[in-house]
Amino acid sequence: MVTTLEARQERRDTEQAALDSLTTQRKQTIQEARAKQSEAQETDKTIARTTAQLNVLEKLNNAFEGFGAGAKAILQGKLGDQLDPAGIRLLAKNFQVSEENRIPFEALLGTHLDALVFDSQQTLTQVIAKLNEKKLGRATMRAEGIRAIAYNTPSDLPEGVISALEIVDSDVNEHVRAVLGGCYVSHDLERFIAYWEAHPEFRFSKVSTRDGTLLGADGTFQGGRGKGSDASILQRQNEIRTLKESLEGLHQKVAVQRDEAESLQEKVQSIEKEIEEKRALISEVIQEVSTLKAQQRAAIQDQQKNAQARERAERELSDFEEQNQRQRASLENARLELGKGEDDLNNHRESIEAGEKAVVTYREERDARRDRLADLRLQLAEKRQRLESLDKAMAQISQQRDLTESTLRRRGQERDTLIEQGQSLRDEEGNMVARHKQISETLEVTGSELEVQRERFQGLEARVKEAEQLIAEKRRDEREIESHFNKIEVKLVACRSKLGTLSERAQTDYEADLARIDWKWQLWKADEEFEKRVDLDAMEDGDPLDAQPKTERGDPTPADLDAMDATDWTEVGSEVKALKSRIASMGPVNLVAIQEYADLSERYTFLKEQSDDLWNSKNSLVQAIDEINTVSQQLFEDTFEQITKNFKYTYDQLTGGGFADLKLVDEGDVLDSGIEITAKPPGTRLKSLSLLSGGQKTMTAVALLFAIYMVKPSPFCVLDELDAPLDDANIGRFTEMLKSFTRYSQFVIITHNKRTIAASNVVYGVTMPEKGVSKVISMRFNKDVSADDLTPAKAIGEA
Repeated sequence: MVTTLEARQERRDTEQAALDSLTTQRKQTIQEARAKQSEAQETDKTIARTTAQLNVLEKLNNAFEGFGAGAKAILQGKLGDQLDPAGIRLLAKNFQVSEENRIPFEALLGTHLDALVFDSQQTLTQVIAKLNEKKLGRATMRAEGIRAIAYNTPSDLPEGVISALEIVDSDVNEHVRAVLGGCYVSHDLERFIAYWEAHPEFRFSKVSTRDGTLLGADGTFQGGRGKGSDASILQRQNEIRTLKESLEGLHQKVAVQRDEAESLQEKVQSIEKEIEEKRALISEVIQEVSTLKAQQRAAIQDQQKNAQARERAERELSDFEEQNQRQRASLENARLELGKGEDDLNNHRESIEAGEKAVVTYREERDARRDRLADLRLQLAEKRQRLESLDKAMAQISQQRDLTESTLRRRGQERDTLIEQGQSLRDEEGNMVARHKQISETLEVTGSELEVQRERFQGLEARVKEAEQLIAEKRRDEREIESHFNKIEVKLVACRSKLGTLSERAQTDYEADLARIDWKWQLWKADEEFEKRVDLDAMEDGDPLDAQPKTERGDPTPADLDAMDATDWTEVGSEVKALKSRIASMGPVNLVAIQEYADLSERYTFLKEQSDDLWNSKNSLVQAIDEINTVSQQLFEDTFEQITKNFKYTYDQLTGGGFADLKLVDEGDVLDSGIEITAKPPGTRLKSLSLLSGGQKTMTAVALLFAIYMVKPSPFCVLDELDAPLDDANIGRFTEMLKSFTRYSQFVIITHNKRTIAASNVVYGVTMPEKGVSKVISMRFNKDVSADDLTPAKAIGEA
């Protein structure tokens, strides 16, 4: 058994290790699958973003965004049905260049970016006539068969200069050759100019640098770039091509990711299946190990019990023998000790009497010694207290002595210092007396000179005051003049700066030179009133949006021009500021606003129709609900009234003269109202159903059931032990009423009552003739039945 148990345990450990390995592998695989799913989701999001960008760009392409007014009108079919759109081709679709060469190509193409190609020159002439007639704008066009200037590409071009036809990625047809013939792309414009000057016979049309700087054959340069970076037709085509290629790669990538995720998911399922198999195998092995361990424990416990019983019996036997020997020895010892004990008892009695006398003596001595000890402790405390007082007094005397000695030393030092100071004061007094004499003599000599100098100083001081007053007045006038000049100069600088700023802003924002603007004429035109509202629904794409004045104001008179000199510029500035604020609040110009308005208007009309349909549907539903509620309420009231009448009748029949009634709790809300049941058996004054007995409650329920059956009977009915709480009299009335309903329904009754069984037509039961063996029996009563009772009531009795 032990060998088998160890084998099972080793197998369990092996399978458990395999299970742990599979569990770890499953977690890793699940993490990998989730990572792949996350990558696929991220790729889906990237696809969605790329698709949205592609849709926007294709929508701009389909709306011909960036095309000139004339080209857009032609492509949108505004010239009429005479022009077949299938015969029009866009020249830019023949160009396919890399993003690196896009900017120089845009500069070289110029107006040819939205150029159109027609099948014949006659069609081109008709289109131009239509554009002029309808004033739809200008367009750049070419026709088949029209010759263009042929340019030869030199073989000795300098390094960095490439013909534009050599870097076109698409096929070069005659129109591409005609437009790009003689066009070059140069990395260094100065090197190209040097080559041109060195070869006067060299002929070219245009040359562009990588940044879009353009040089024409006539020596005209075009360069510079604005702040904005509106997408051109070529850039949009490159972006669309790039996005489509990116979408293809993303779709392939997401397909690979999904395949990997599905394979990982399948791997997870297979691992889970193996895990379940391992778990089932481990559970079986564990059960076997548990069974073997239980058997082993049971065998060990049996062995231990047997060994313990044998040891217990041997111990009890040895204990009995030892106890017998000890009792015999103790009996002999007890007999010997009994004699000794009697002798010792007499001796102890004598020693006890002597000890008691000694104890009395010791107690008296102890009390005397205690009193003496208390006196000695008291004397010791008094001596200690006196000693502490003496120590304190000695300490105070020592402190006073030290203080007196220090005071004596300080007084001696002060005395020596005072003696030295007195000697120095006496010496200083002699010196001061001699110096006083000298100063007195000098003072007498200089007193007369001081009077003379004082008179001269007073005269000079008066002249200085007069000069200072004159200088102060001159300086005050000079400061006023300088202050006024500085104010004028600051105002002039501010005006010049403001004028420069305004000129720069006017040139930048409006491309207008303030020096050439007649402000009075502009102010006169600014007061014109224009039509403010534009009917966008009546407009078509490409229609002009020029503001139309309400009335022509005409030219100003000289009196009007003179009156403009008194213009309140503060009010004009406030108006300009308010208009700028309104323009700024409008945000950037939306070039497709009219198209967006048309789309939104169409969507609004569609949603309005849907909303109206929903409201009409809602009103119809509300009306239908009201009709249903009305009909339901009427049907409920009629049915409730009939059930109430039936309930009164059935309760009276079942109870032999009782009263019952049904009432609505809330008659205002019939469909949601509760129902109050009143039942009064004969001879009682009960007011609540909870006070009825079990049989009375059963009769009430049966009466209500039959009252409902009288309104709408059911094909069959099952009653389970309904007659259990009824007595014989009530069972008789119950069975009589039950028989009256058998013509409408079949009744299956589960009962133990003999009278109910006797009233039935067929009895089915279960008996057990032998222990553990059940048998179904049936019995049909031979009764005279009328033609109305052909459908018998059935009762099931339990045996």
